[in-house]
Amino acid sequence: MKHLPVLLSLPLLFTALPALSDSAESFGRAQTDKNSYEAQREWRQRNSNSVQLQQVILPQPDGRPRSSDEVQAEHEQKLKAMLGKWDDGRTAQQMSDDRDRADADAVNQWVRDEYPKFIRKARKLVLKGEDKWQSFLAELDRNERNYLESGSVVVRDSPMADFGYELYAGDGKHPGETEKALLVWKRGSGIDDMWSAYALGMYEEGKGTPEGLAQALQYYQECYTRKTTMFSARNACRLKVIRAHAFGLGTPVNPGHAAELLKRMRQDEEGLFNPRRSLRSKPWADAIMLGALMNRLGIGMPRNEDYARNLLRTAVLPESPDSWRLLTALLRAGGDIEDKAVSWNLLKQAYVAGHTDVGGEMALKLLAGEGVPADVDGAYALAMSQAGLDPAVTARLARGLMAAAPAKAVALLDRHALPEDGELQAMLTEARAAAR
Repeated sequence: MKHLPVLLSLPLLFTALPALSDSAESFGRAQTDKNSYEAQREWRQRNSNSVQLQQVILPQPDGRPRSSDEVQAEHEQKLKAMLGKWDDGRTAQQMSDDRDRADADAVNQWVRDEYPKFIRKARKLVLKGEDKWQSFLAELDRNERNYLESGSVVVRDSPMADFGYELYAGDGKHPGETEKALLVWKRGSGIDDMWSAYALGMYEEGKGTPEGLAQALQYYQECYTRKTTMFSARNACRLKVIRAHAFGLGTPVNPGHAAELLKRMRQDEEGLFNPRRSLRSKPWADAIMLGALMNRLGIGMPRNEDYARNLLRTAVLPESPDSWRLLTALLRAGGDIEDKAVSWNLLKQAYVAGHTDVGGEMALKLLAGEGVPADVDGAYALAMSQAGLDPAVTARLARGLMAAAPAKAVALLDRHALPEDGELQAMLTEARAAAR
């Protein structure tokens, strides 16, 4: 019984042992942390001056220890070099930009002050002997040569081509000088001015003879195949080549080749047939009209008049300077755009601007009252004022006038029906019978 208290205390002892063990362990960790902290504090105290650079010793390439002062000085030198290099790069870019601006300013000043004198000199020397002309060309730098080929201001085609047109047409007081114009165009073509080559082709084509057409085709072919940056001139010449093969102008008729050339043109000139991307492109409008004509007539492709009219109709955009030409072609193909008022306004704007060859189409709209109030007398007066009318337009006008005023139809046909046009001559006989 004397051991009973001890036995009763054993459960309590077993219960307390884990707590005592945890306390001991905690105490041990605390002591270790204290020792570690003390060790770290002593290390910091011992090395409180270790940041002093002179105490860091590094080996030199020659084996001599290198102080931290030397290392720091080396780093500072490298940093200065890097900053200097960056500044030099920035300065070089600034200098490059300044040079570009100065060059552009110099070019603009040259164009403003010297270009007119340069062109006057070129116009004078191009009419001189071959030796003087070649000597002048040899003195030109690349920019001057470019200005001479294509111009640096708004010109009709190019400086040499424009000068040739002026000589060919005369000035009202003096008659045209054909030989001088041809000389200018030939020398222009010789310096890769393709508009001059185009002008030579137009001159030969205007003769209307087989020899002239064949010579014109040679000029167009040379212009089209020559490597030049004057893409508008190349496209204009390429269209002439296509038309020549389609209709046998200066070469045997070859509709398949014409169609292939037209297809290749559409592939080569991305966007050429896209009106939204080529609003200001005259070759684009010409290509549309030629493509529509070949589809209408079935040249090198199945005949498809509906497709031809739709091609033209889609291309007529009021914001395009060439819309009136496309609209005229569409009207002559028996079509029109949906908005008749817009159609009339396009024709009127072209007429006011001097393109009086739309007068026949305007007369038809006046006669029918399409987009404008009907005016038979106005339509008749406008048609009679034209120097010439398309035979199809003449026939439609005469047919419309026969119902309203047969006498006016007779007068119209007397003026515009060619003696060799059997259809219009038959209509004239009909109109005379109706006017009695």
